[in-house]
Amino acid sequence: MIIQATYLFLDGTRTLMMNRILPSNEALVNFASLCLAITLNILSYTTLMFVACKIELPLAEDKRQNRIVLGLPIAISIFDIVCALFAPNLIFSANDINAFTPFFPRLRPLLPGLELLSGLDDGLRLY
Repeated sequence: MIIQATYLFLDGTRTLMMNRILPSNEALVNFASLCLAITLNILSYTTLMFVACKIELPLAEDKRQNRIVLGLPIAISIFDIVCALFAPNLIFSANDINAFTPFFPRLRPLLPGLELLSGLDDGLRLY
């Protein structure tokens, strides 16, 4: 619940900065966007674990599988940080809107997709 509230707060703040309602500069908007992306990775993992606990998948109890699935959002978050620091044009648009580039939305479904495959693998093992 806390991570969802954090995500909504960051999204709202970033939107207000992008629309020039809150004072900001390009670096601050990009930092808010990066924080939003990392929060989305955490939110994806916590949602997966919540569902795994509710439907009693082995993923919720098995520490090894849990670490493997936790490695996905960590790896993607590190990739986001490295891109933001060394290749910001890969993620952040250079136009006035400070929106994400077309590459970034294509990267986002990677984490939930891999987690879904992991969950399906666990679910199939139950039967």
